[in-house]
Amino acid sequence: MAQLHQDDSGVPDPVADADIIHQQLQQIPQIYYNYHSPRQLANVVERIVDSYTPEESYLYFRGVSMGDTEALDRALTRKQVRNSVRMTFEEISNEMIVRLRPTREHNITGAELYLALRDRIELIPGHTRHSVVGLGSTRISVLGQGSKEPDHAICPATRARANTPWPSIVIEVGYSEKQSQLRLDAQWWLIHSANQTRFVVLLHMERNPNRLHIECWSMPPPRRTARHTPSLAPRCE
Repeated sequence: MAQLHQDDSGVPDPVADADIIHQQLQQIPQIYYNYHSPRQLANVVERIVDSYTPEESYLYFRGVSMGDTEALDRALTRKQVRNSVRMTFEEISNEMIVRLRPTREHNITGAELYLALRDRIELIPGHTRHSVVGLGSTRISVLGQGSKEPDHAICPATRARANTPWPSIVIEVGYSEKQSQLRLDAQWWLIHSANQTRFVVLLHMERNPNRLHIECWSMPPPRRTARHTPSLAPRCE
């Protein structure tokens, strides 16, 4: 499993897309579950959500297949915990990270930023509030790689007609102690989207005192040389 590399600012070094989920796994407590059924996973999530812990939780499941995702959605919905869950699935290794968002602050903070961005887009000449569509936490899949669910996402209305439209802007929300996890989330969106996701906005919430730290991640513009086009890595602006 890949090691997490960080500079002095705590920002993970750019990594290949296949390594992102493995770097996230390095930061999850060494408690994992062997996946047996959608019901088993839903029971684990329900137990943690019902504990009323204010902390985010990251759960690691091994042995999940791509064909299980719809059954997982149904099982979590029956337990009434689907809205508290965001899933990242790695198809090559059949691994899944389940992020639990047990507090209302996550939903409210992300939703307020989405509305603010939509209102700003409406002020751009030639645009209206109908120029973009909110995708919520729609699952986005990458053929042969896996899938991921954002906290909130915005997509041009013209692109939303596609079966799985890539968002132009992704919003991810978490507590400040999970900053490195969210930064790896930003890398996933920007690397996998082939420049369709232009910005990933990270909202780091802090408590005692209550503060909000915002980061905006994007891919730098390509720089061509006479010999080659160098590979690009996401950056925080």
